[in-house]
Amino acid sequence: MLTPKVKLRGGDEELQELKALALKHRRTLKNHLNVSVSEKLTPIVIAQKLLAKIGLRLAYVARLGSRENRECVYEFVPPANERDCIFSQWLKRDELFQR
Repeated sequence: MLTPKVKLRGGDEELQELKALALKHRRTLKNHLNVSVSEKLTPIVIAQKLLAKIGLRLAYVARLGSRENRECVYEFVPPANERDCIFSQWLKRDELFQR
C-alpha cells in the first residue's frame, strides 16, 4: 500500500483484508490510536485514517467505471521531507544498541 505509483481501489483484495482486520481489532484501534472503525466505512477511508496517524495519506488520482459503478483510484505519494534520513539514522542507532 505504501509503494509509490501503485494504483489502489476500495475493491482491491489487500484493502478488503485491511478493512476486515481493522474491524476485528476496532476496540484496540480506538483505545490505542483513537481511530474509530465501523462497517459503514470504505477500505480507503480506513486506510486514510490509519495513515494519517503517521502523517501520510493516499492521493486521489482518478475515477474508473460507468456512472452507476464508479470507483475512485488512489496512490501513495511519499512525503517530500527528510523523514527517510531520520528513519535510517534511527535504524542505525537501534542496530548499535542491539549489538
